[in-house]
Amino acid sequence: MANIIQQFKSINAFINGVVLQGTIDGFEPPTVTSETEEFRAGGMDGYVDVETGQEKMECSLMTKGIQPDIIGAWGSGKPDTRLEVRGALENYDGTVKSVVYEMTGLVTTIEHDELQGRGELPRVTLTMNPNFYKMTLDGEVKYEIDVVNNQRIIDGTDRLAEIRAAIGS
Repeated sequence: MANIIQQFKSINAFINGVVLQGTIDGFEPPTVTSETEEFRAGGMDGYVDVETGQEKMECSLMTKGIQPDIIGAWGSGKPDTRLEVRGALENYDGTVKSVVYEMTGLVTTIEHDELQGRGELPRVTLTMNPNFYKMTLDGEVKYEIDVVNNQRIIDGTDRLAEIRAAIGS
């Protein structure tokens, strides 16, 4: 069968284990980006990029209405807020797959949109910088990144295992 686009059908989120079902207005998963620097040495005709690690990750969760558990996640100064977002992807043929995003990190921003006072639900956006990020698609781990413990598993391969072994950690 053709690889037809999957529709994101529904979403749920949990912050520190508290269910936010019925309030989710959107989610922006972490972008994973390599940090690089240009390198050129004798005998080379040009520059190449050399990976030096990864850039800081950031994700955002948008909710409708003022949620005390969202507001209370900011200001602890500790990078231990747990955010889990679960979604349902439906294929053209009706097959449903799950996608799960798990993050732990520091909540850096709580942003309240403009309040109109005309019966509209306010939108609140939580932004966090994850130090841990795991994405699972239909039971298969695609990303598992633990910045503090120097672990980067992509499609089942730990890309930093040899480096950890070399430095004795």
